[in-house]
Amino acid sequence: MASGVGIVGRTIGSLWRGEVPLGQVVLVYAVLIPIILGIPINLQKASFGWIPESTFNNVFFPLYSLFLISYIIFVSICVWRSASNFEGGVIWRAVAKASIIFMVMIVAGFFTYGLFFGASHPQL
Repeated sequence: MASGVGIVGRTIGSLWRGEVPLGQVVLVYAVLIPIILGIPINLQKASFGWIPESTFNNVFFPLYSLFLISYIIFVSICVWRSASNFEGGVIWRAVAKASIIFMVMIVAGFFTYGLFFGASHPQL
C-alpha cells in the first residue's frame, strides 16, 4: 500500500536524515543544483543589468532570494548529517563539515555587510 509520500518526499526525507551518500549530497545538492538555481538571476543581470525599479528586482528577487537562503540552510544541514553518517575516511567528514562552517561564515558576512553598510543587494 502506498504511504502517500512520493519520490520527492522520500528523497527530501533521506537527505534530511543524512542517509544519502556524502559525495552525492555534496556534488549534486550542494554544487550542481545551486549552480542551476543561480542561472535565472545571472541571466537577468547579464541581459538587463540591475534595474532598481523593475518588477524583477522588487518582487521576484526577494522571493527567489528567500527560496535560495532556505535551500542553502536545508542543504547545509543535509551535508552535515550525511558527513556525520559517513563511514569512509575521517578526513572527508572533517572537510565536509569545515566547508559548511566556512560557507555559513561567508554568507553571514555578505548579509551582515549589507545590513551594516547599506549594500542593498550583496553580490553572492
